[in-house]
Amino acid sequence: MNTIDTINCITIRLLRKLTFPKLAGVRLPLSTPAYWNDLKRIEQLEDHSDKIDSKFLNFVLYKYDLNKIGVPIKAYFNAMGILTDFIVRQYEYRQGDVEIKAQLGDVVIDGGGCWGDTALFFAEATGESGKVFTFEFIPFNLEILRKNVALNPSMDKRISVVEKPLWMNSETRVFYKDNGPASTVSLAGFPDQSGETQTQSIDDLVTSHGLSKLDFIKLDIEGAELNALKGSVNAIKKFKPNLAVALYHDPKDFKELIPESKETLIGVNIVANQFVTTYLKDAKTQVKLYRLDGSFVREVEFPGIGSASGFGGKREHTETFYSFSSFATPASI
Repeated sequence: MNTIDTINCITIRLLRKLTFPKLAGVRLPLSTPAYWNDLKRIEQLEDHSDKIDSKFLNFVLYKYDLNKIGVPIKAYFNAMGILTDFIVRQYEYRQGDVEIKAQLGDVVIDGGGCWGDTALFFAEATGESGKVFTFEFIPFNLEILRKNVALNPSMDKRISVVEKPLWMNSETRVFYKDNGPASTVSLAGFPDQSGETQTQSIDDLVTSHGLSKLDFIKLDIEGAELNALKGSVNAIKKFKPNLAVALYHDPKDFKELIPESKETLIGVNIVANQFVTTYLKDAKTQVKLYRLDGSFVREVEFPGIGSASGFGGKREHTETFYSFSSFATPASI
């Protein structure tokens, strides 16, 4: 299997583990009373006498002591980010009996360290025996990152800051204009650049540090995720780490599997390695089956015009159940 095939395989596996189940009738835990109550609770922890201008939109980074909500971390950050990282725990995944997260003793690559919140999150999760390599190279972001690490001296030795951008190889020149999280980065020099650096690949990091394990790779690096994965093929083959990779930066990273329809899509599940898609058409239920590559299988026939619901199950299940009802037929399974 060549490099590109390996990366495609990795990406498909990641999508199947992390993305498809979230499409399968599972609502993200947002816009609920509990979510907004948690946000208000975190906002009450803001120390308005100690803050940093983030130089990004109107974000002000207040100092927070999260020990008050049971998280042993202090940081300059914002309430929404704290909620996302430490309460919603965006870099952990649970679905049924599947759990993907950084654990005690793990070695973690934190691709896209920014202000240090994720480095602290992983350092707390991996404990004293763990190790976090956080990648950040924009000077202003590094300044805040180091302040946040300094607020948590017990985690300092667990976190190694790599002041280089992740890429498919090492020592490629990168040019940037420092504007915090809104910095401009380019492989070619440009007139108002403020600095330059060189890239680092994950495979080369593993070699240079003599790592005997790598358990978790998180990548949120503004569209460079695929190139970073190409630079980690050997490490992924050898150590088989869990992956948490941002997929929203580049539209080219998305592939349409099921074409858009004029009918309203109201649900998607995966059963027997097929998409079970539920639509609302002319006030009645329509269900279509697709293979995982997006090819159409068939439409499910019902005993009449009515409403159907259910179609739950797991990928490996060979059957699913649904309830059907109509004006003339009571609900039945």
